[in-house]
Amino acid sequence: MLNDSWQVNCLTEIFVDKALARAAYLDEQLKTTGKPVGPLHGLPISLKDQIAIKDLETVMGKYS
Repeated sequence: MLNDSWQVNCLTEIFVDKALARAAYLDEQLKTTGKPVGPLHGLPISLKDQIAIKDLETVMGKYS
């Protein structure tokens, strides 16, 4: 069992503003159409930093 001192610093970038904007968009789409945008609608995810994403830093897990 994990105690309160357990920490895992596995994220290098956290895009809170983009996540909240996307969540608001998805909420509006669901409210308007009554249907999810896709099968993963609203599911929070994290991605391994191995592919370039427009306007985001890509370090492939290494700092130089």
